[in-house]
Amino acid sequence: MDIRNLKNDRGFTLIELSVLVLILSFLLVPLFNYIHQQRAQKERIEVEAINERLLAALSVYLKSNGHFPCPANPALSYGDANFARQMDCSVIGGTVVQGDVPTYDLGIPYRLMFNVHDYKYLYAVTRVEAVPGSYTGGGAITVTIEDNFGATTTVNNVPFVVVNPGQDGKGVGGSFPCIVGPGAKDSENCDTDDTFYDALFSKKSNINDADYYDDIIFYDLAREESTFWDVMPNGANMDIVNRNSGNVGVGDFSGAIAPTEKFEVKGGDVKLEGGNVKAQGMVKAPEFYYEGP
Repeated sequence: MDIRNLKNDRGFTLIELSVLVLILSFLLVPLFNYIHQQRAQKERIEVEAINERLLAALSVYLKSNGHFPCPANPALSYGDANFARQMDCSVIGGTVVQGDVPTYDLGIPYRLMFNVHDYKYLYAVTRVEAVPGSYTGGGAITVTIEDNFGATTTVNNVPFVVVNPGQDGKGVGGSFPCIVGPGAKDSENCDTDDTFYDALFSKKSNINDADYYDDIIFYDLAREESTFWDVMPNGANMDIVNRNSGNVGVGDFSGAIAPTEKFEVKGGDVKLEGGNVKAQGMVKAPEFYYEGP
């Protein structure tokens, strides 16, 4: 037997194996990251698709019936005759009623009652807005909105809220219960009160971390960009009502800058074409310019 051949069959040394593992990690880590990003992107698309269908269904129901639907009973399971059917809000007490999305009455598949992680959406509605003949266009729900800089704004008189509880399913029979009191930001969305919280996605290792937030909520049929405004009938006219308790700024109000008037335009001209400007109060201007016809 040739001793030299035995030496050649000795296999890899630990150093050689370490180098091989290191090379593979350089090759595989980017691949795993890419797969994770693609999976997250697919999930976001699916979530947005569900949101759009729910909003469209709520809008059609409101236009067809003159009021919002009442939530479905969350205690019922598939197979029950009243599963996914709205309850009767006219005989339920309280100002705000919470429960399941009534997919049967909305005319959409019952699977849209669940998010991509198989946790139920929460549907809350101001009770009188879900009673035939009682719809006013107002609401008793309050939503606190947190912006990119951590500043918060409160929107009052919201008629309804739909909450996607995220991956943790907090408060809707998921893996983790709702923490009432000090806890994560999304705990505000599962404590059964009339106040909800809308913030940027912030995943933490501890789901009860004060900055943890994985919910997605919507609370206006016109989507988030229009949640500060409400269109209300006023006889033969229509009023556009500002639901924001603070001021509204149009322009660049980033950072610590904030609008100081109820409606403030910054950094641009305001143009009115084909009409007159009428003011019942005082008009102030450091410079005044008039150009006639």
